[in-house]
Amino acid sequence: MTTTTQAPDIELGTLRDGYPALAKWIAQDPDDDPLVFRRFGRQSARSLLHLQCRLVALVAELDALDEEARSAKDVETRRSLQRWETLIANAKTDESVEDRLVKKQDEFETLLEKYYRMLTLRSQIAHLNKPSDRVIAAYQDYLQGTAFGDYLSRFLQDHWPFQKRSDPLDRTTIYKNLHVVRTVSALSLTLAATLLICAIVNLYLTSSSEAKLGFIAMYTLLFSTSMEVCTKARRAEVFVASAAYAAVLVVFVSGDLGREKSVQ
Repeated sequence: MTTTTQAPDIELGTLRDGYPALAKWIAQDPDDDPLVFRRFGRQSARSLLHLQCRLVALVAELDALDEEARSAKDVETRRSLQRWETLIANAKTDESVEDRLVKKQDEFETLLEKYYRMLTLRSQIAHLNKPSDRVIAAYQDYLQGTAFGDYLSRFLQDHWPFQKRSDPLDRTTIYKNLHVVRTVSALSLTLAATLLICAIVNLYLTSSSEAKLGFIAMYTLLFSTSMEVCTKARRAEVFVASAAYAAVLVVFVSGDLGREKSVQ
């Protein structure tokens, strides 16, 4: 018989101890982004349905007891439906209609409070934001060792100057993610504007048609590369954005290229 042994979960030479290590990783984030937990939506809905059915059954039982008290021959029993004091006084007799009515009402109120509490909490949980793709990718990186984010974000996260380690044996670093996001956004916008402005200036100053076509090809390649490095855009999105960028440059020079071709 062949036995298969699973490799231990090692992080920087130290065995990670499961839930304690994961809980520490979740709690050390200053933005609380890793607070990702299951909603158990199906089971919570089922619990609410069961409570609802139990409440409906109790309502039917209360209605039956009300009808029993209403049709009773005893005047005091009928009066117990009109005066709370009479109801409580008659409920002191065990197994009387009033006694069963008061106990059933108490049971209903206890269950109704539980039902309302669960319904309120479920409503609040339903309005919680879903975790972003970046957070899910961070979990994958920690649990499975996969990389996440675009290359620029990853580079800044690995070399961010204002980060600290909570434990020298833990590869996870702590930093304000908002600062990295803003830096990446600023660099991406600056790079996109620079590529567009430089392309327009070079095309404007160049008179050769061949050189203009070469500049269009070069800047389009640079733009698509920057999209791949600085964003999480998919291949189709990179292709569409690059095509739009090239179209802008072609429109910019098409008039001059057409006139030169006519002259020649």
